Amino acid sequence: RNDAEAEHTLANIASYFVLSNTDDYLGANAKKFEIGRLERVRCEVPFEAHIDLRDILAVCQGAEGLALMTLDDLYGIMGALVGGWPEGMDPDLRIRLSGRIDRLETRLSSDGVRRLRIIDYKSGASKPTVKHMLNDLQLVCYQLGLRFEHRLGAEDDMSATRGSRVRGSGVHESDVAAAPAHGDASVSDADILSAQPSPSIEQSELFYMRNSAAPAMSRDPEGLYQPALFVDGHINDRVFTPRNYIPRPDNLEVPELADEPPAGVSERTWRALLGLRGTQAIWTITMIARVWYAAAASRSNLLIAHPTSEHLGFCRMLSVCPACAGHSETIFDMRKS
Repeated sequence: RNDAEAEHTLANIASYFVLSNTDDYLGANAKKFEIGRLERVRCEVPFEAHIDLRDILAVCQGAEGLALMTLDDLYGIMGALVGGWPEGMDPDLRIRLSGRIDRLETRLSSDGVRRLRIIDYKSGASKPTVKHMLNDLQLVCYQLGLRFEHRLGAEDDMSATRGSRVRGSGVHESDVAAAPAHGDASVSDADILSAQPSPSIEQSELFYMRNSAAPAMSRDPEGLYQPALFVDGHINDRVFTPRNYIPRPDNLEVPELADEPPAGVSERTWRALLGLRGTQAIWTITMIARVWYAAAASRSNLLIAHPTSEHLGFCRMLSVCPACAGHSETIFDMRKS
């Protein structure tokens, strides 16, 4: 059985490698979006990025109407989007993201622009929900890691990391170095990053290889890709790209926003943010805020759980689950770096 499953998995991977460059690969989604012509692939790509809220503020200010956003505005908005900050959060918190991206593709779009695609291989038998696929936090970390990468392609001790890691630090540093180009004479991913104001990541996707012959598979290939966090050097303020059977952004996790601004947020900035409803800007800030929440949680002595209705409906560990039981008996091993 294991041999048969391995053969099937390898056949799915090979199918994607061969067919993703053909004209009919996307099926019905070909009328909705494109993925471009494959030019280059890198595997097990290491990254490391150091980011603080000033870096996030800079990419927010480029969005429509947010040019006057302040750091206090951003801190208050992000806190509201995650239901309040844990006690370990600090406006000067600087996080380090590091890891490896399974597959990083460079593709040439019909408009002549080269863009990157992130593919994360998954070997599990069960495929998660549509909502999980679109809002996967690991893919968010990969996008952030590439956007603020300062050593793309560097080989160091961190290159042994699988997946992604997030660490928090109270030390404030104001600048993040740009990703340097390396010595490859051909078109490289680093060339793309240095030639544009920010990494142009078109799609980020989970590839469940055991039960799908394409990444982000829904009824047609690629339908469940995670949208880009950044476009044209700032947060993604474009409208959702419809996919076959997924015409609306209903599964992008965006909390309800009150009419009145949260504490510390100016009326002007809050009105501008509300004006971006209907775009993916609020979703983008929400995803980034979740990364900061995770980093701050690792520094906290007390965490207030906010279990989702889905979790409460399906949790099978009610007596020991911290969110359901109201306490935690788990011992966490915290590694500082």
